[in-house]
Amino acid sequence: MKKVLSFFNTDGLPTWFIIVNILNLALILAWPIVAFMSVFMLDKPNPSIWIILSYILINAYPLFLILNLVLTFKLYKGNKTIAIILTILPLLLALIVFLLILNLMITE
Repeated sequence: MKKVLSFFNTDGLPTWFIIVNILNLALILAWPIVAFMSVFMLDKPNPSIWIILSYILINAYPLFLILNLVLTFKLYKGNKTIAIILTILPLLLALIVFLLILNLMITE
């Protein structure tokens, strides 16, 4: 149990870094909707390998967020620049996806 807690040792980490990582994990709240809607990607009788791969990657995105959290906590003490980039990247991608969806809704 002590080894698991050492992954999330917040000693010496700035408060903003912890808050941004919590916001990254908040993106997992959308996962049930995404998982439900991604099932419809497989409606085609013979889906291509790209559709199947996309389905797997879309449904595995909570794992990527959790791995990103662990990685950034480990990297922050050694290389702060890479840790900060990895911390901000999921929120930027979520913002880009949101803006693209918003653009599609407005133009139609």
